[in-house]
Formats: sequence, C-alpha cells, structure tokens
Amino acid sequence: MSSGLATAQCGYLADDALVPSTEHRCIWLDITYITVFGHNDPATDRPKTRRLHCRDPRLVENYLRLYISMKKNTIYWIELTNWNPKLHILYQLNLQYELETIDAIWCEISAYAEKHCRKLRKGQVGFSPAVQKAIRGISLLLLLKNRKQGLRVSSRL
Repeated sequence: MSSGLATAQCGYLADDALVPSTEHRCIWLDITYITVFGHNDPATDRPKTRRLHCRDPRLVENYLRLYISMKKNTIYWIELTNWNPKLHILYQLNLQYELETIDAIWCEISAYAEKHCRKLRKGQVGFSPAVQKAIRGISLLLLLKNRKQGLRVSSRL
C-alpha cells in the first residue's frame, strides 16, 4: 500500500474466517472517499414527482377548485381586483414592489393548489410480484382477524 493513502481503519481477520480450512487471512482497510477520488460527490438529486398533470381532468378540477378558493380567501386578492394601473404611473418603484408582491402571492397560491390537488401514493419498496403477494396475504389475515372479532369488514375486500 502506498504511504500517501490515509486509511480510516484497517486490519485482518482471523484464520479460517473467510476461506475455511486454510491458513490464509483476509486483509481489509477502510479508505475515505476523499482519499480515493479527491472529493465528496453530492447526493443524487432525484426529480420531484409532479402532482398536477393535464391527462386527468379530476386533477385539473381539484387544482382549479383549490386555486380559486385560495384566491378568494386572500386579502391581497381584494386589493388586486381594485388595483388601477393609471393611479400608479407616477410611482414606478411602488408599482414594481406591488407587482412583485402580487406575483409572489400568485406563485404561493399556485404552489399550494398543486401540492394539495393529489395525494402521492408511493411506497418505500419498488413493485415486485412477491412483495405484492405478501402484502395481500397480510391484508387478508388482518381482515379475517377483524371479521372474527365482529368488526365491520367490507364485502368487496
């Protein structure tokens, strides 16, 4: 090993630890990522799932319903409907500030409506037939247990 490599830890295993019935020992060492590659790679930034898309009219309807209800509940929206650009021509800086404020409010309302128009149903485990079969088996056992206890269980399930 090169003397320039900095190791975090190193050592060797006992006889027969890795290969049985031999006198060979396994040597191990822990080298930091920075030592090997010269830098730490940033964490992978996965793209966020979009909650809103135009393929499903129900999502669009939910988005518009939330957006309109938020607009009606916003105090600034009342001021915006009464806003007259001719009154603010002499006050360009004030006008710019007001327009930026209005734009920020619209963006906030849009983001809120998009976030709440659909619930994302994502699991921690990717789909596989074996996992799905196990989940259905567990669900069946829980339903049978509830029915035996006299609790209400949907006949569809």
